[in-house]
Amino acid sequence: PLKEELVSEKISSEASEKTIYDSFFHHKKWVINEDFDISSSNKDTVFVLIHGNAFGNENLSKGLRDKGKRVIDVFSSDSNFKKKNEDTYFVENNVDSYKELFANLSNIKISKIVHLGAYRNNEVLNPKDIYTELENGFFNVINLVKGLMKARLDQKIELVLIGCNAYGISGNENNLMPHNATVLSLGKVIEQEYQNLKCSAIDVDMISTEKNILEQLLADNSGMYLIGLREGKRYIEEFDEVEVKPVTDKRIVNGGTYIITGGTSGIGLQNAKLFSEQAKCNLILISRK
Repeated sequence: PLKEELVSEKISSEASEKTIYDSFFHHKKWVINEDFDISSSNKDTVFVLIHGNAFGNENLSKGLRDKGKRVIDVFSSDSNFKKKNEDTYFVENNVDSYKELFANLSNIKISKIVHLGAYRNNEVLNPKDIYTELENGFFNVINLVKGLMKARLDQKIELVLIGCNAYGISGNENNLMPHNATVLSLGKVIEQEYQNLKCSAIDVDMISTEKNILEQLLADNSGMYLIGLREGKRYIEEFDEVEVKPVTDKRIVNGGTYIITGGTSGIGLQNAKLFSEQAKCNLILISRK
């Protein structure tokens, strides 16, 4: 019994022994989070919806109007900029067309610009399809932001980028569209370049409804850049500790040849010494003059 107790204490001691790798590695995971509040902002909120085609998403526009929001619909066009009425515009996918749009909207206090160019599940089969998707998504956002800046709208605006199935979130996605990640991640750069723009993104599958998207457009998601919607459920990103035991055995072998850049000083030189202690190997130390 005494021997078994000593062995048990030894195992327990080894298990609890701290190493330099404890809490060193993390990975990102998606978790379901339905705990959110709908923003109580006033009914004078103005949404500018940048649709990805000439027809738009009527359900989303109607849903916002039913909530008392003013919605300005902007549809894509192959011809020049056109104003149909105070709440309907047609634009080409170029900087000048967007500049003219926002010049027309300069007297309106815009709360959110919602870009829907990547909210589509078109099948991508070849490089030409990829370019078409990028034209509607990535390059369209670039032109929008440049046009907005050239119009010199001196007001704080939130830009919401919506894309379809850009990331593996639930693990149940049948068809991922990684090219849409170029759109959703773009906002992180934009808000660093332009202080008047605050950006966020929603990655949604085609099973989730416009009602689910509408809830997130009206939700108070302060501090969160990316929200995921899968089968109507809301996901958020979290960082979690992961146990990774580094492999150290037999990484440096006898007779091996290793090139160490910056190897004549500092960390490089210390690594060279470590390698030489572990095996009889050939070391090539490279350094700048």
